[in-house]
Amino acid sequence: NNFVVGINTTEDILYLNHPKSAEKGFQFSKRPSDKWISPETIEIPGLPLIGYRGLYVTPDYKQIIVSMEGNDTQGKEDLYISLRNQNGDWSEPVNLGVTVNTSGRELSPFLSADKRKLYFASDGHDGQGGIDIFEVERLYNSWNVWGKLRNLGPSINSPKFDAYYSVYGDTLAFFSSNRDSEFADIYEVRMLEPEITKNRIMSVADANTIAKRKYLSQAELKDLIGFDILPSIDIKANGNISDNNVALELIYFLSNKLRKNPQVKMGIKVNVLQNMSAEKIVVTASEIATFIASQMKEAGIEQAKIQYDGVAIDNQNSLKEVSFQVTFIFFR
Repeated sequence: NNFVVGINTTEDILYLNHPKSAEKGFQFSKRPSDKWISPETIEIPGLPLIGYRGLYVTPDYKQIIVSMEGNDTQGKEDLYISLRNQNGDWSEPVNLGVTVNTSGRELSPFLSADKRKLYFASDGHDGQGGIDIFEVERLYNSWNVWGKLRNLGPSINSPKFDAYYSVYGDTLAFFSSNRDSEFADIYEVRMLEPEITKNRIMSVADANTIAKRKYLSQAELKDLIGFDILPSIDIKANGNISDNNVALELIYFLSNKLRKNPQVKMGIKVNVLQNMSAEKIVVTASEIATFIASQMKEAGIEQAKIQYDGVAIDNQNSLKEVSFQVTFIFFR
C-alpha cells in the first residue's frame, strides 16, 4: 500500500505513506532530475508503528495532519497536528480536540491553501450516513480552537463512504466515494458561487426599513456582545476582507451572538477612508457587505436579519494604509 500524501510547491518532492505498513514509516522522495530517488524516512516522534495511519503534508512542509489512534484518542482514529520547528524537527502529534474528533473515526485530512479550513471525513458527526465529509475553520491562528463544524451536504455526501476531499483553487474539488459501486471511485465537483454573491451590488436598506428599527441601548449592546464598543474591520489598500483573519473571527463571533439572540438584527455600514472613483466605492463596499452576509449565512444566520446601510465618506486619508472601515449597529 503506497500513498502520496503531499507534494511540495515546486513539485519535486513527494511525501509518501504506508498506512497499513506503518513500520515502513513516513517517507519522502526527491526528483533532482527526471527520475525519483529511493524514498527516505521522516522521523515524527509519537507516530504509532501499528494500526491505520493517514497523513496530509502541507506544500510548504511546515504542518502535518495525522489520522491515527494515540494515547488520548476519543475513540478510533482521531486527527492530530505535528509542527516542524526552525531546526527542521517535527513535534509529537497533538490532538485537534473534541470539536473535530469524536468516539468514531476521523480520517482523510486536507487543509485549504491558506490553511484556514480543514476538510476531513468522519462517521462520528451527524451526516448522511456512513462516513461523511466535513469542513471546519480554525480560529485565532490556533490548531485547537475551531469554528462551527459543517457537513458538506447531500450534493457531496451519500449514505455510504465519502472521504479524501481536496480543493483546488476556489471552484474545483475531488473526493472518493463508493456510492455507485462496491469500491470507491474518484468524483469531481465544481462549486457554484453562493446565491447571495451572484449580484455584485447588495441592496441598501431603504428609509422606511431604517425608520422601523429599535436600536439597542448601550447596556443592551454590552449585554449582547460583552463589551461597550464593538471593534470595526479595517481593510487596507489593495486588501481583501476574505484574507483578513481579524475580520473572519469577528464575523464568526457576531454570528454566534445573533444565533443566540434571534430577535436582534444587524446593520452593516462601510466607511470610505481614501479617495477613489465612485464606481469603486459602490462596488467594493457592496462586495464587502455581501461577503459578510454570505459568511453569516453559512453560519446559519437568516439573511433577513442582516441589512446593508450603504457607504459613508469618512475622514479620507486620515489612515493612509486603510481604504475601508466596516462598522456594525444592532437593533430589533
